[in-house]
Amino acid sequence: MTKIMVIPKNRKMIDNLINKSDAFLIGIENLSVNLPAYYKLNEVEEIVTFLKNNNKQIFVSLNMNIRNENLELLESTMQKLNDMDIDGILYYDMAVLNLWKKHQFKYDLVWAQEHFATNYDTCNYYNSLGIKYGLLSTEITLDEVKDIVKNTNMLLILPVFGYLPMFTSFRHLVNNYLDYFDHQKSGNNYYMEKEGKKYPLIDDNNGTFVYSGNIINGLAETIQLKEVGLDYILLNSFLIDDQKFEKIVEMFNTLDKDNVDELDNEIFDMFGNVDKGFLYKETVYKVKKND
Repeated sequence: MTKIMVIPKNRKMIDNLINKSDAFLIGIENLSVNLPAYYKLNEVEEIVTFLKNNNKQIFVSLNMNIRNENLELLESTMQKLNDMDIDGILYYDMAVLNLWKKHQFKYDLVWAQEHFATNYDTCNYYNSLGIKYGLLSTEITLDEVKDIVKNTNMLLILPVFGYLPMFTSFRHLVNNYLDYFDHQKSGNNYYMEKEGKKYPLIDDNNGTFVYSGNIINGLAETIQLKEVGLDYILLNSFLIDDQKFEKIVEMFNTLDKDNVDELDNEIFDMFGNVDKGFLYKETVYKVKKND
């Protein structure tokens, strides 16, 4: 049975969605990126206890590209998480995998190199290393997702609702620009307009992050994904109004073949800036011929 995993924006949202979600994904300060909220370890421990008391799964994202100066923090954090009853850790940097092997931590790992999880051969390779879960790329088609699901034993997670990360830099591109031209800053959140679309930008302590101008909405496709046995659909509250997001999670809970068109149209009316991402669009790489 396909499970619903959500990325909550705050503690209150966790409480409100406790009966509507099977699993929760949260981040940790200074070791996570591209999430709506980051928690201290003592806060994570309290959240884990609450979720486990309600028979929910809890995953922690350590998906930052790790610098040398952060290795000690990463190792100590992974050790402390091992004392908590978490189900898995999402990782991008191979340092997480190496430390997991070195200490034989009891929790499972989730291969979360978003743009690289595009085929079942690579999924099977990481699965052979003991990696139980994989976060699939959002740059592959629905048919490709189905093909991967059918040809790997790895438990797969697919983002099907929310803004998508497009670009990451350790440099503070926005704040450096504002400083250079002596412009006033207005927090960490900005927008870039191009060709009629507004792209959210975040420039915080971790660097600069650019997100898709549209929200991916894979509600209708979820019916097919359930039929092929996808393990988890991932819903992300990042930059989305709390009440609207909780309504979205409710829609995915009540989704069936009879109401799919109605719910899909309702989501479009709620936001307007929604699309299907790459679910029906093949990625084509063009190489310019040498002159």
